[in-house]
Amino acid sequence: MLHLLILTCSGDLIVFVLAARDVVARWRKVMGPTNSHSARASDPDRYAQSLDMAVIFSLRALFGFNKLKNAVHGSDSAESAAREMSFFFPTCMILFGILCYI
Repeated sequence: MLHLLILTCSGDLIVFVLAARDVVARWRKVMGPTNSHSARASDPDRYAQSLDMAVIFSLRALFGFNKLKNAVHGSDSAESAAREMSFFFPTCMILFGILCYI
């Protein structure tokens, strides 16, 4: 958690909570591979097109620099998400699957 804190303090930060069925897996797909170089290398033709034609591509491929500065973070599980949400939003909690603010 400390490395996440250090990276998130190294520049501007926007924190949000996504809520949907299978949201962890769906968001991880949108983010792409952790290593931005791998994200771009996984489909270089699509990456090149995305720069010119606004083709949808992973966020890390488009905006990341490397494995550590990869543009976005996403929890790897619902348990991690709950822990990270309590860090950034200490007055919120999840009750019966509903995000509540106290």
